[in-house]
Amino acid sequence: MIDCFSALGVKRRFALDSADLERRYYQISREIHPDRFTTGGADAQRLSLEKMSDLNQAYRTLKDPVYRRSHLLELEGLVVSQGSQIPMELAEGWFELQDALMEDPGAAQAKLAQFEAEFAALKQTRERQIAELERQADLEAERVHLDAYRAILAQIAEVIRQESYLSSMERDIERIKAQRAH
Repeated sequence: MIDCFSALGVKRRFALDSADLERRYYQISREIHPDRFTTGGADAQRLSLEKMSDLNQAYRTLKDPVYRRSHLLELEGLVVSQGSQIPMELAEGWFELQDALMEDPGAAQAKLAQFEAEFAALKQTRERQIAELERQADLEAERVHLDAYRAILAQIAEVIRQESYLSSMERDIERIKAQRAH
């Protein structure tokens, strides 16, 4: 695995300047592009292609905040697994919705609307929580408070684990809505 931050010469941070990132990408790509090595022989061209491939991957990863977050956590040894459980804030509403779908389809529409509102509020809260934690992590990294930085990264990883369950639940909601539309 390449360190995408190093490949583009930027510090490991959640918040990156997209214009600076793009400028760095184009500057480096001009220096290592395979067209510059046409007379350098097969080895030079192969190496250039490999470097260009890594650079492209690094740029794609860092320009997307979600991919950047995952990459930074992975570099720090915090691989976020996809396994999680239903958030407690949604558990009761989810089970009530499931019961209504099976036992009282007429009431299910109201339960679905109520659950969607609770779901949207929780998702928005989690997104704000991640943004604040990322801001704090960047501050601690600047201060070189590594213990505090790692603790915040662990919190971010936990929120992301919970988010993975929300994504699955969001697909389930869309499936239920599609079934009810028919």
